[in-house]
Amino acid sequence: MIVEVLQDFPSAKIPLEYIPDMFPELQPRQYSISSSSKAHPNQIHLTVAIVQYKTKLQKPRRGVCTKWMSGLRPDACEIPVIITRGTMRLPISISTPIIFIGPGTGVSVMRAFIEHRVYEGATENYLFFGCRYHDKDFYYQEQWNRYVDERKLKLFVAFSRDQGKRIYVQHILRDNAKLVYEILDRKGHVYISGRSDNMPNDVMNAFKSILISEGKMTDEEAEKYMIRMEKEKRYQQEVW
Repeated sequence: MIVEVLQDFPSAKIPLEYIPDMFPELQPRQYSISSSSKAHPNQIHLTVAIVQYKTKLQKPRRGVCTKWMSGLRPDACEIPVIITRGTMRLPISISTPIIFIGPGTGVSVMRAFIEHRVYEGATENYLFFGCRYHDKDFYYQEQWNRYVDERKLKLFVAFSRDQGKRIYVQHILRDNAKLVYEILDRKGHVYISGRSDNMPNDVMNAFKSILISEGKMTDEEAEKYMIRMEKEKRYQQEVW
């Protein structure tokens, strides 16, 4: 970011001795593992979007880490990694119904969870996935369709740019309100992963509206229900 600013404003001159203070070391990048160790022994899969955009001055910019990763070739080098425990935990019982919500690359951790659940024999997996375009961004489409055909997954998708009206995951949650409420009423779990912009709040509000419309709750009762779900670890999210 500092380099980009200096390139945009070349009149700025920085004394050489200030450089070490102004340019800190690059910090490690953290990515959610998008594969199950049981489904892919001795492998780690990542789902990474290449950062590429233009500044307000219309100058092209690319992410430092994702640009480097996109140029890697198989067996060309070794990559140092550190594996840390995630914040979300699956329930012990495979009979517990689970709603997975992972728009965009947020589907990464959902893939790992669903692969693990399918390997263990769980069938009540409900994935709500959203992206911009069906033909460009439908990550793991073939795998999801195979699970659907095997009756191990129920898939609900929203493509926000493929039609005139923009549709997101919170909209398809409301479109399936009866099913969603039934899952919650059976002590089902909810897992959410993705960008920490408007999505987490929009999804939370969708659940509250479903509790009100299908569960005949008041606004206050729906609010307390969601708080209780979070305390019981039935509603977990990992956003960035």
